[in-house]
Amino acid sequence: MVAPCNIEGCKVELISVQAPLEQCIVRINHTWGEVTLLRFLRKGQGWRFAGRERLWSKGEAPNILLSTLGGKPFLLIDHDVQEGTGIYARGREGFDLTWERFEPAFQYVSQATWLFNFDPTPRKTRGVLQSFESGGKEVLRVAFSAAYFAHADEEPKTSLGTRACSIKSARGATSKHPFDITSINL
Repeated sequence: MVAPCNIEGCKVELISVQAPLEQCIVRINHTWGEVTLLRFLRKGQGWRFAGRERLWSKGEAPNILLSTLGGKPFLLIDHDVQEGTGIYARGREGFDLTWERFEPAFQYVSQATWLFNFDPTPRKTRGVLQSFESGGKEVLRVAFSAAYFAHADEEPKTSLGTRACSIKSARGATSKHPFDITSINL
């Protein structure tokens, strides 16, 4: 369901999830580039506020997708995480909707461009969710790649090659995936 707000250009969308916790997420798209997510859980005959997430966007609007990973409902969000001074980065966050709290269970950089004037090797990187396995522990694997090039301000760019790696993270049912994105040497 999509409905207008009282503010011109603002839109509200309702995302419903039935199992295992009956809940709804209200997405409010503001005209100034902010998206607000409000989560409510069904408690008896009423609803209880269960969290808020604010997403800022200078470029591309946030992409929000309800998905199933390992048999559990997840809210996947792709959004701008950094922009300016030669950096553009989008991240992906995965909210485990079986949790009572509303916070990401995992997050990683899904795409980035580094074009520093003082950086000798400008590069573009991508992160892709490769696999998600459930069992005693959930195992998440993300594949990363980087393309290096010279002469960032010229077209066509001169390729200097590529690198790739994959990282794996395991977590218990109620903990976050302990990714340390800074440990990836691409």
